Formats: sequence, structure tokens, C-alpha cells
Amino acid sequence: MISTLQKKPPTIPLTNNLGFKMNSKTRKTIIFMTVILCAALINKAAVQRKINLDDTIETSLPLRKGREYPGIKELLTHTSGYKGYYFESPMISIFFTGKNDFQGITKEMVLDKVNDLSMEKESYGFTYSNFGYAVLGLVVEAVYDADYTTLANDFMEKELGLKDTKISDKKGDLGHYWDWEINDAYLPAGAVTSNISDMLAYAQMQMDSHPYFSDCHKSLKTIQASTENYKTMDIHMDEIGMAWIIDNKNGIIWHNGGTGDYNSYIGFQPKTKTAVVVLSNLPPNYRIPATVLGVKLLLELGK
Repeated sequence: MISTLQKKPPTIPLTNNLGFKMNSKTRKTIIFMTVILCAALINKAAVQRKINLDDTIETSLPLRKGREYPGIKELLTHTSGYKGYYFESPMISIFFTGKNDFQGITKEMVLDKVNDLSMEKESYGFTYSNFGYAVLGLVVEAVYDADYTTLANDFMEKELGLKDTKISDKKGDLGHYWDWEINDAYLPAGAVTSNISDMLAYAQMQMDSHPYFSDCHKSLKTIQASTENYKTMDIHMDEIGMAWIIDNKNGIIWHNGGTGDYNSYIGFQPKTKTAVVVLSNLPPNYRIPATVLGVKLLLELGK
């Protein structure tokens, strides 16, 4: 599904992956970019002065003394030094099923791993880290003294008005959703499902300077992380805010995501007030990824 916003009021063409037009009542639930919602929850806590982005995580979490821990800002920007993930025993059985690698990894396991690691370098380069966002989920829980699923669902539905965006309950109409356990630590990194209508509303919020989002788009680190393939397709990863990638060349702020049989893209140009959302029920590496489609369309619309 591909849809666009161009200033207000938007005219919204909806198509499915085969290019057939759909009406506004068509609803398909797709795995969405979960980390940008986790980042928004962190920013909400910062706006409410519950946390300071310059704090290290030991300010919020019960961690062993005498270790070097990353700051919240480093986790938000994937520059904490943490790997994408760390092996845990539940991955053994999951490996043979080809399902969600992160199912069954508990919050206690992640906290134990954080306690085992000491990030002693002064700075680290960009490495996309689902583990880092699992840790941020623990920070959110500690700050608000509630479980992440409740916090995320309430934020999306009650505060943002996104009625069809939630931590996955596997009740969408497309199937092949990842399995999750209620206590899984990686929920903040890949468990949100949504649809095109909600995500267009979400994209509009990004351009409307919503108080919980506007700071998320401001650069926190220069990363220069574009791959050669990305550069060839005019996709750039120059800087990063709170999870959001900043493409300075094209004036685009964007993020993408992929889990199993789904991939997605959201991007917008603040200058032209143009946004594109692509939600696909195809694997990230199948034919043309959502990111490639999204950037191409956004560049065409923004001319």
C-alpha cells in the first residue's frame, strides 16, 4: 500500500502491492516502524522532565556499579556501541522455525546482558541496534512504572488517536505476523502493527510540529551511514535524530522497517510539506523494497 500527503487537505491515492486502487475503507494491517514510536515515548518523557537525554541508562535502570553504560541519546541514535542483538537461548528453537528471532527473550535477559557489557570507548559509530531499543523500552517502563505494551497502546490510541495502531495481537487480516510473548523485551523494536490510514495521520503529525515529535527530527549525530547501493538510488543517511534518519541532500526525514514478510517506509519533506507512506506485505529484500519506492515517489512529489 502506498499513500501520500501534500499539504492540506490531502488527496490520498491508495494502491495495493499489485497496483490496484483501493477505497478508503480498505484496511490491511502491516508491521510498522516500531522504533520511531519508542523514540517518541522517550521524547514524551523528556518533555515531561521525567528523564534527561544526556543521562546514562543507569539513572533509570538497576545496573551494576563500576561499568560504563551508554546514554539515552546514544541509544536513540544507534551509536551506543551495542550490537544489533545478542544471542539468547530462546533463539535456538526459533532458528529452526524461521519465525521471530526475538520471541521469548525476556526483559530480565536483556537487563542481565546490559549488566555484563561495559561500553568503555568515548564514542561509537552507527550500528542499527534492536537491542538498544529493547533497552530504551526498559527505560520507558521504569520512568512510567508500567509495562511497555500498556504504555505504547495508550499513547497511540488515547493520545494520538491512532485506533488501528498497537502492539501486535496477531488479529490483522494478512497473516504471517511475528509471534510475541507478553514479557518480550524486544517489543519496542519490532512489534507494532498499523494500517495506511493511521500512518498517514501519523505522517501528518510529523509535519504539524506535534510536541512529542518535533524534537525527534532534530539532528543528534552525524552518521554518514549510506551504503553504496543507497547512494546509487539517491537514498541518504547523513544524520540521525531520535531514531529518524536525516537525508540532507534531498531534505527528507525518514525511517523504514522490516520484519519477516513485511517492510515499510515513512518519509517527509518539511520544506514542501509532502509525505509518503509505503506499507508492504512482502519481505524487505523481495523485488523493490518499500524504501526504494517511497524515496522515489517523495522526490517526484517534492519537485
